[in-house]
Amino acid sequence: MNANEIGVAQWVAINGKHAGATTRYLSGSKSIYYAVLTDDKIYGVIGIYLDNDVLESFDKRILLAILSEMAMCLENIKSNEEKNEAIIKVKKEQFRSDLLRSISHDLRTPLTSIYGNADVLLNDNGNLKNDKKMLYTKIYMTILCG
Repeated sequence: MNANEIGVAQWVAINGKHAGATTRYLSGSKSIYYAVLTDDKIYGVIGIYLDNDVLESFDKRILLAILSEMAMCLENIKSNEEKNEAIIKVKKEQFRSDLLRSISHDLRTPLTSIYGNADVLLNDNGNLKNDKKMLYTKIYMTILCG
């Protein structure tokens, strides 16, 4: 492919219209170029080397039908990829949520035990020295207030 042919293919990719040999757009080309497209997206360009030949009407219709099918297949692939990405995102979020719930539970169990022991020690009817009572009060209040 020379620079002229590449230019025609790029023009088709941008404009979504067929161009090149036997067309009214950029007809100096040796090939005819068609866009593989849906209503809103151009997926690519296909080129057929014609030299000085002409594509018959029936052949053009078959080619356009094939290109349409290709575009629909590509659209389905894109849609499935987007759906799979959304599923993966939901699963990641669910995993993160489950992990946080598990960690939270694993932390609460020993904290509940420490809180309970601090409460028992504080309510020991004055058998604690002031410095120990202060320490247990701090532990108790820290756990209670979060």
